[in-house]
Parts: sequence; C-alpha cells; structure tokens
Amino acid sequence: MVRICLRMGESWRVLDDIDGSLQVLQPQHPRRHDLWRRVAVGDLASALIEVSPDRYHPKVVFYGPASIAGPLNSRARDLRIEWDGSQGVKDNLERVLGIELPGPSTVYQEDGKIKCGICLSFEDDGNIADQVCTSDQCAQSFHRQCLIQWLTTKEDTRQSYSTYFGKCPYFSFWFEYASPYSMLTALRLLYALSPQRVPLTAAGLLRGSPSCEVPDLSKTKIVYRPFSLGPVFKAAGQVSLPNMSVPIKGKYLFHDVARSTDMLGQPGFPQQRQENWPPNSAMAGRLTWMLAQGFEYVKGLSAGNQGPGGVLDLAETKVVAEFVWRVYEAQFFAIKDIGSAEVLANLWDLYVYQPSKADGRVLPEGLVAVELAQGDVVRAGFKNSTQEAVDSGLFGAPSFTTEDGDMYWGNDRLLDALAHHHPTPGTSGFSAKANL
Repeated sequence: MVRICLRMGESWRVLDDIDGSLQVLQPQHPRRHDLWRRVAVGDLASALIEVSPDRYHPKVVFYGPASIAGPLNSRARDLRIEWDGSQGVKDNLERVLGIELPGPSTVYQEDGKIKCGICLSFEDDGNIADQVCTSDQCAQSFHRQCLIQWLTTKEDTRQSYSTYFGKCPYFSFWFEYASPYSMLTALRLLYALSPQRVPLTAAGLLRGSPSCEVPDLSKTKIVYRPFSLGPVFKAAGQVSLPNMSVPIKGKYLFHDVARSTDMLGQPGFPQQRQENWPPNSAMAGRLTWMLAQGFEYVKGLSAGNQGPGGVLDLAETKVVAEFVWRVYEAQFFAIKDIGSAEVLANLWDLYVYQPSKADGRVLPEGLVAVELAQGDVVRAGFKNSTQEAVDSGLFGAPSFTTEDGDMYWGNDRLLDALAHHHPTPGTSGFSAKANL
C-alpha cells in the first residue's frame, strides 16, 4: 500500500507541475483521479498529456492541423529517450520538441482560436473545441458534437460506422480594392448574405449567369481575405498591371464590369478608366483586414490588447460584407479617394460603427479605427495575409481557395469554386469521429 501511494504521489507531483507551468484547457477543475491534462500549444493546436505511475515520463499526443501536429508527434517519440527527471514537464517538452509552450492562464477563453467555428462558444457541456480542421487554409477548431450536427445536415456528408466525412465549412474570398472584378464578387456575396438586398428588377436576370448569379452560401462560411496585389504580381514575375499594359484590354474591362453591375441592379459604374484608378488601397486593405478578424479583435486593439482574431458570427460577416461593398462603391461609383483617412472613417462610421452600436457590441468610431489600422500589429497582419496569398499560389484577384488548398481565379469562377468546395455526395473530405 505504501509503495502504491508513493507511486501515485509522483504522478500527482507531475500533474501539479503541469497545472503550475502550462496553459491547461481541460479538465477545468481537476481531481486526483484525473491523470491527464489537455494543454494549449500556440493558437492552433493542443496536446493531451497522460500520466501513469507505471511510466517514467508522460505520454504526449498533439492535436491540430497536420502541418503542426504531425512534426510534433514525430519528435514526441524522442521523449522516451531524452526525458530528464530532474527537469519539469514544461522544460522537458520545450527542450525535446524545440518549441515554446504558453504558461498557465485563467483566461484562456479569450484566445479566439479555441472558440468553436460553428456554435461560436468556448465550451459545449464542459467540452472544449478540440476537433481541428486538418486543412492549413482553415485550421479552425470545433466542438465534436457541433461538427457532427453540422455534417449530418449536409447532403454531401457520408458516414462509416461512427466516423463522418464531409467538407470544411470555411471558404476564402481573396480580394483587392483595386480590382473591379473583385467588386463584382463582393456585391454577389453581399446579396447572398442579405437576399433582401437583391433589387427586384435584377433578380430574374442573375440566374444562370456565371459572372452575376447570386451563390447559395447555406453550406459555407465565407472568410474575407483582403491582400495587396503588388507583392503578388512581383512574386508571379509580372511587372505591370495586366489590364494597363494593353490599353484595349483596360477599355474592355470597364465596359464589361459596367454591364455586370447593370445586371446586378447597380448602374453607374464608369464606362472608362478614371484618373483615380488604380487607387492607393493599402489603408483600406489594412482597415478591412482588421475588421475581418472580428469585433472582439477590434475592441481588444482599441483597449491596447493584441490577441489573435476570432471566429465571426453571421452578423459580423454581414457587417464585413457591407463595408467591403461600400468601399468599392466609394471608389468606383462615387469616385472618392479610398486612400483618404477621412473617406474611410466616414464609411466605417456609417457601415461598421452604427451597426455595432445597434448590436450592442460597440466598436470604436471611424477616425479611431483608421488610426488602429495604421499600427504595427495590423500592418503586420495585412502583410502576412498578402504573403499567405503568395504562398497559396494566387496571381490575381478575385481568387478563392477551398479547404483542400485548391484555387480558383476570377469572379466568373465563384460558382465553380463553391461547387468544388461542396461536391456531389460520396466524396471524402474533413472528418470527425464520435461514438454515437
């Protein structure tokens, strides 16, 4: 009996060490018979640590996107050989794995990456969002039960015993404010998110048109991804704007977009290139990137915090969609300078601040928001977004990336990209396991 108590005492000492040195996600109120801990590993991954009196070192398994969890699990095999009993758990893991682990925190829920991408809450009946999409383009966390409920409502989901196979709900829309064709996509997505906005005179004209038809987003969560075309063109070896190097192509571009905006019930697009095109879109891009990280992110920046972006609910996504369209409208229809802080602040006040105030989640007013968007944190975030566009193989705008990393370019490929994202039933995709 004494020997058993001594062995359990060592296990409890290790668990106490974990509780005091790592960011524990589960269990929130551990008891002595809970010989395991789930701990945070950065923003996108977690680790399950199991302690046993029969083992010299804890068993560690990492969960998250394959690009993160895979290498960590491979290196974790060395723990058996390189574990140093004179060091703490955190020191051992960081030394063997070559990573830095977050320390203890009682407010881990403010980390938006732990929020479920479906129910938008942190816990579901005491369970954290520990099911992570294996696509690096998404890498979002979900509650197991929320994911199953989502998948079972989709016609392209298949089930094999207790495993469900279906598509990740996230779909990225990459755009640049200098791109007129990106503007067309932004308007179509706005109509899709708010069907009451579709003009009655246009509704019958849109069906069947690859460049104007309003898509069905019932299966999809749109992620707005602003980026800068300049670095993308440079990475692709393109030295000038494709529609400016050949004048007749530039003339056709404005005529073609004007035809589409007429069909979409938004007449007044200029029939020829304006003097303010292409605009200085950097400030607008950064401001939109900041908004696309979510209301809580913007409020956090305003309060001096620099937390990660969160998951947008439908109301937030509609605000982003409205703001993006209004920036395009100011640029191409009202012929305003979207590089102006005053212009952007006014648009923010009308289409972001006022809706957030009515929603009860008040965001800073326009001039404050524009100032925040010029800070180092947002500049770095927008720069990283542009680099992600380069790494994803983008060479123009608009572009769309699906959960499996495939890319489509052009406003007229929106429907094809969504069809690829949610193909016919019977194909495999994102999976979730549960014992039902």
